[in-house]
Amino acid sequence: MTITQKIYGDLKSAILSGKYAAGALLTENQLARSYGVSKSPARSALHLLVRDCFIRPVERRGYMVLNINEHDVHLLNEVKYNTESYSVRQIIAACSEEEIRTLYDIIYLDAPTDKSFVYVNSQFHMHMARLTQNPYHIAIMEQLTRHAEALYGAQFWQSNPEQSGTQHYHAEIVDAMLRRDLNMALIFLKKDLALAPSFPAAKPAAQHRE
Repeated sequence: MTITQKIYGDLKSAILSGKYAAGALLTENQLARSYGVSKSPARSALHLLVRDCFIRPVERRGYMVLNINEHDVHLLNEVKYNTESYSVRQIIAACSEEEIRTLYDIIYLDAPTDKSFVYVNSQFHMHMARLTQNPYHIAIMEQLTRHAEALYGAQFWQSNPEQSGTQHYHAEIVDAMLRRDLNMALIFLKKDLALAPSFPAAKPAAQHRE
């Protein structure tokens, strides 16, 4: 791991955990001093965070952590739904039952407690994309996932605890794809992305089907 990657990873984790709140300022000089390095790797790490929509440059002041709101999440989820509908259709049409069942391993994956939702959610949706074996679709999903990680930070999800039921919806998506039920798989994908006009309180996570 390069020093740029370490700084990027550390800052990304700090933003997602809420250590750096919206509006917090980061500077090249501050990071260079903190890590005992030149400004070049600090600048590169900050540029990566700008690319991934975690921060934005502020002239003569540094970089500001972005303020995330529910409207931003809704706009992203609209794009994700249209994109991930392709994943669902391709999986149902071309994947074996054994391949589809690998998604259960992601749903019940142990993840660091400080980023469990963000980590597992990203892994689940990216694994669906990889099952399509379409490199262009995978590349688009990688970009969307980076944006999602910025928007699905700990602060937003702590203020919306009902969304913790997403594990249940992930399991329902997999169940429907195993049944080759496109309609139900898309319904639960929409619920997972919080696009449905209303949906019931989260149920306990479904058990691993044998």
